[in-house]
Amino acid sequence: MKLVKFNLIVDGQKCRTIAEIKENFNLIDILEHFKSKKLEKWFKARKLDELDALEKMKELEDFELMQRLCELFEIDVEESHIRDELIVYQHSLLPKKERDREILELRKRIKELEKPKKPKIKVIQNNLVVKDKKSTLIWQKNVDKKKFTWDDAMEYAKKLNSENYVGYDDWRVPTIEELKTLIDTDIEALKSDEWFWSATAENASQAWLVSFSNGNDLYSYKSVKKSVRCVRERQ
Repeated sequence: MKLVKFNLIVDGQKCRTIAEIKENFNLIDILEHFKSKKLEKWFKARKLDELDALEKMKELEDFELMQRLCELFEIDVEESHIRDELIVYQHSLLPKKERDREILELRKRIKELEKPKKPKIKVIQNNLVVKDKKSTLIWQKNVDKKKFTWDDAMEYAKKLNSENYVGYDDWRVPTIEELKTLIDTDIEALKSDEWFWSATAENASQAWLVSFSNGNDLYSYKSVKKSVRCVRERQ
């Protein structure tokens, strides 16, 4: 029986060719299409040579499978990004009850952040901030040990402002370019081995991160939890 060609939905776009998949590549979408066998049917309907490569992937664990799918479509991506995507995918597989519990906890945290705070006296506490002499930026020195989703990071900056942190109410999550200025910093207090969120969004569901352990930057899903260090402009 002749297979009817159909479009593969990748990142919300209808893809008819491999070139279109590459243009709209979304690793989790491709992984789900592989597991549902839609990707295999899509290749079969077009009688593409890559079908053999798909067959060899069927016994692979998810992480290696995601690596091979990126290679299949010639997508250059860091291993750390694949690991982050795998975390997002595994979270989507959690039972509904467990996901609902996480959403409820998030709502509670947001409600706490929205509570009005009494303004503190406007006093600069130099042990809590670091002035970057190479720019006009003042950085938050003490980073919260808790990890944040991108949306929570934005709320965290608002919380600092509502509390008039060290006397100022214009704290924000830094842009990707501002974060990258700290990669080779000689300021000991700003050195770290963590991944940090930037305020720079790639699209509606993804935003940019910087790793201070190796200097890499990439974008990932906003639901991934990473560190945040807020910044403000020196007046």
